[in-house]
Amino acid sequence: MSIRPISDDELLSQMLLDIVVHTQTELNQREDLSIAPALPDCNLGMSNYDLSIDERLEDKLRSGYLGEHSAWNFNGKLWYADGMFFEEVWIRRVPQEVLAAPSLEELRNLVNEKYGSE
Repeated sequence: MSIRPISDDELLSQMLLDIVVHTQTELNQREDLSIAPALPDCNLGMSNYDLSIDERLEDKLRSGYLGEHSAWNFNGKLWYADGMFFEEVWIRRVPQEVLAAPSLEELRNLVNEKYGSE
């Protein structure tokens, strides 16, 4: 059995592959940190781009679906339980906290006050 020398390009390729695999594994583990309930996604949400809330979002959340809050500096997972709307705020794929309010508008304002309305 002979050992052949590895070229710089092969070494760099292997190092990059190791980084990608490690990063993806770490991101998958972070997803496990979510405390949002395991509900189907309704593909509706709130946006800080124009401060809009999809008109069907409230009904979908009340029916047992997850929604999303899209913003420049964060994103959020939305759900409804026990008479309150909840948002799990994430920054760079890391969960920060869960905030709650009795309405989606109040929740959006609460989250934006703390994390920015961009």
